[in-house]
Amino acid sequence: MTEESGFDQEVYTVTRDELKSAVREAVHEAFDAIGMPIAERADRDKAREYFRTLRRWHETWDATASTVGRTVIVVTVGGFATVIAWLLKVFVVKQ
Repeated sequence: MTEESGFDQEVYTVTRDELKSAVREAVHEAFDAIGMPIAERADRDKAREYFRTLRRWHETWDATASTVGRTVIVVTVGGFATVIAWLLKVFVVKQ
């Protein structure tokens, strides 16, 4: 281990299956750490459905925020246009 990088400089040889197993174990540990076990098939199905629901909620929220944003812009521009029209009517038409 070098002092600068903090990483082991040795080269290790692993098979594809060993690497796959190590990655699978790391992913399972990460999900377990956040309280979402995925070791069993039923757990993976529940997690998949959770993420689908989260994605639908996120897309709905984005669409709603976009609609509200457009509405605010239209109302603001319409308000300014109305004020300008009233001012023109008061100052230009009266003279």
